[in-house]
Amino acid sequence: MDAPNTPLYPFGFGLSYTTFRIDELNLSAERVQNGESVRVSVQVENTGNRAGGSGAALSARCVRSDHSTMRQLKGFQKVALEAGEKRQVEFVVLPEDMSFLDEAWKMTVEAGEFEVFVGNSVNGDLMGKFTVEGSTPTAAPTGATTVITSTQASSAQSG
Repeated sequence: MDAPNTPLYPFGFGLSYTTFRIDELNLSAERVQNGESVRVSVQVENTGNRAGGSGAALSARCVRSDHSTMRQLKGFQKVALEAGEKRQVEFVVLPEDMSFLDEAWKMTVEAGEFEVFVGNSVNGDLMGKFTVEGSTPTAAPTGATTVITSTQASSAQSG
């Protein structure tokens, strides 16, 4: 099929009786060591003539030539503002928010660049970048895992 593979309305999309602006994206750091968190803050302003509520959505993705990911929703906050009111909204991107399932089926965070996006939906276009440095801290093995292959399963059933 040649139809687009996107939702008609993205997460966080909504109608309001007023208008909002999200700007002034700031990161707590441009470089962090693996295992550290990053704080992301934005300014949300009600630019309309009446009180209303807006959602601020944070999405993030890993940017690497060999392992790029799609944007994933990492945080969402609902903000109620009077007409003309501004408020700072803060998100914390935790190490587990930067992780992915590796070839060994373990959640891992690799060194590299990450992009964060904030807006009134998951498709927000206000962007910031930070870099994770260093390798993922490794934990000692906690036990053994048995994997049964299809040939082992069929011989166990017949014997």
